Amino acid sequence: MDDWITRSLGREDVHYDYMDFYMGTAWVHQRADLTPVYETIFRRLRGRGLDWVYQFPGLSIVDLRPLRDALDERGRGSNMDYDPNEAFAAEQEDRQRDEELAELRSDLDASHREEIKKLRRGPLPPIVSAYERAFGRLPRGWPPPI
Repeated sequence: MDDWITRSLGREDVHYDYMDFYMGTAWVHQRADLTPVYETIFRRLRGRGLDWVYQFPGLSIVDLRPLRDALDERGRGSNMDYDPNEAFAAEQEDRQRDEELAELRSDLDASHREEIKKLRRGPLPPIVSAYERAFGRLPRGWPPPI
């Protein structure tokens, strides 16, 4: 979509990312039925030979310790200030942090799978229904894999 808009506007200085085209409804889905809006968008996409892929949102955990450590290494001059006790304590702390991150990732994955199961059992989400009405088929990515 970014390429198409950039070409259409004739402007190379403007670029977008995926959030500019995110069709989520976090702020208005409980106050308004956006199905007609989705249908209009999908009809226009279809009319231009474009398509849409359904993606069920999920959360991930990012461990920024490697970046922090790399930045710390750049700022160190030598290994003359190495302390084995400090290094051992840092290693123990990292090990505990790894275990906590693994548990949190596991919990997030389990919650994600449960949400997908609920979604698959229920009626089609409005955005998927709108796509089906505009394209005459379900979008790629639907139903989301468990």
